[in-house]
Amino acid sequence: MKSSLLILGDGPNFCEWFGLHASTRWPYVLVETARLNSIDTILEVYQPVKYRLVVVRLSFAPEQAENSYKLLTQLVNRDDHPPIVVVADDGHELHAVQTMKLGVFDYIPAERLAKSQLDRLFDAVESLTDGDDSTVNDGAPVIPGYTIRRPVAATYTSAVYWAFSEKLKKDVALKVLDISYAPVAGRREITMWREHNIMRRIASPHVARVYEYGETSDLAYLAMEYLPRGSIQKVIEEAGQSVSRLQLLVGVAQGLREVHRAGYVHLDVKPDNVLIRSDGSPVLIDFGISRRASEAMAGGSGDIRMGSPYYMSPEQARGGAVDQRSDLYSFGALWYMVFTGRKPYRGNSVMEILEAHERMPGPSLGNALRHYQPIIDGTLATSPNDRFANADALIQAIEACSAAATGVHRLDMGLPWLPRLGAKAAESAAAAANDETHDDMEDTIAETTIHEAS
Repeated sequence: MKSSLLILGDGPNFCEWFGLHASTRWPYVLVETARLNSIDTILEVYQPVKYRLVVVRLSFAPEQAENSYKLLTQLVNRDDHPPIVVVADDGHELHAVQTMKLGVFDYIPAERLAKSQLDRLFDAVESLTDGDDSTVNDGAPVIPGYTIRRPVAATYTSAVYWAFSEKLKKDVALKVLDISYAPVAGRREITMWREHNIMRRIASPHVARVYEYGETSDLAYLAMEYLPRGSIQKVIEEAGQSVSRLQLLVGVAQGLREVHRAGYVHLDVKPDNVLIRSDGSPVLIDFGISRRASEAMAGGSGDIRMGSPYYMSPEQARGGAVDQRSDLYSFGALWYMVFTGRKPYRGNSVMEILEAHERMPGPSLGNALRHYQPIIDGTLATSPNDRFANADALIQAIEACSAAATGVHRLDMGLPWLPRLGAKAAESAAAAANDETHDDMEDTIAETTIHEAS
């Protein structure tokens, strides 16, 4: 059953837009997205038989055209490759002819892309598979003991469904991976077996509960706690001022502390991987690229670079050695997004975003949120040595800064977390501690934030 659609491109807005229209047309097709800078890693595990369609957004500007043709050649040379559609930036008629000669199914200039054109494209793809039930089946995967309700999310490597467990008699989140192409002897190296073991070894109420790992002849699956409220970002957007951002983020920091105490580094802390239980407590999920701390310190593992570029530490982006301070960096980016509604570093491409993490000065929360600036300075420092030493120091700093923000008491400058920061972060903390004034709030989010702990 070809149940997936793969979108390759560096523009998240394009991937979301295309994926939304594809999901409307094919409700049970799993939309997977991947960045072009991860293409070498992707091609190592790429299995064309699972895809109904592959969409690639490429630039044909003179300095990029050669790499674009090289990638297309790698895709079309795979046996049984699905229809491949090129969405072209900086292209022209000659590029259209050349890509079609390679065996590309369709070539669409990006500036001409519209919903009506997508409808015609989907019609054409369906016409290729008429009469082949194994290909056009839009149904969910069949896993004994589980009833699939609907898809929830998908990444390049796996998909998550809302399902009902007959054994547990309750709803679960069922993470599924196609392993039909893998040798039986090596399947557990590519499945969620490791993720299952990591999650069940971490004793924390802020890590999602796991129930079962299993395999069928074609699929590996991991049954986990179902969290219908969704991500931290979704909950904040829906709840507005009625939700405590500070309380949610303290819970995330506590979860990271337990992950680190268990001897692991998460490596993919971002809004989509922080879900909220019905009681309002945050839960960490997706330990797919997590590593033992000793293994992460050794560096050289390519898949740790598959985290989100908006939340990834500079050392993780380089594929070098990482430790728990990399998770604290990601936490700082999450903190900034939760309190401001913006990502700390932005760019027009993945590389621009990653370079901004390396080169741009640390972001400012602004005057209204100045009491929390030490959290940003102590997490988003480019060098790990200028960050909090561990999650305990981070949590202590949050408690101290929140007290300063609400005016409960002034900070004690002898607190042990201050020496663990670099000079800039310590200076920022000292300024916050000595500032007894409360200026007018700059916006509604900031006003809610400063008073929510009082």
